[in-house]
Amino acid sequence: MRKQKKIATLSLTKENLFKIFKQESRPLAFGDLQKVFTLYKQDKRSLRRFLRELIHEGAIVRLRNNRFGIPHEMNLETGTLWCTRSGNGFVIPDRESERDIFIPSKFIGHAFH
Repeated sequence: MRKQKKIATLSLTKENLFKIFKQESRPLAFGDLQKVFTLYKQDKRSLRRFLRELIHEGAIVRLRNNRFGIPHEMNLETGTLWCTRSGNGFVIPDRESERDIFIPSKFIGHAFH
């Protein structure tokens, strides 16, 4: 029989949600977050709202497989994508100290904002 980790039940707040992402240090699915917070049906809306707010703030990102994570811990760069007429692009990072990142046209289809 497997032993499961005992996780203290946390109240659902944006701060606690962000702490969970920091603690796990891996992308988490919506279902994973539901299990951590042991949510009832009416609380699922609040979780979705907090996730949207954190994405809007840039604290977390949504990945293609409907998982969420902290961009800097997953070796991802956030910024603005600028495309040229030839189809190539540049990502201008949100952090000022970073240099622009060139994206060839054959990979631009996989880039997203």
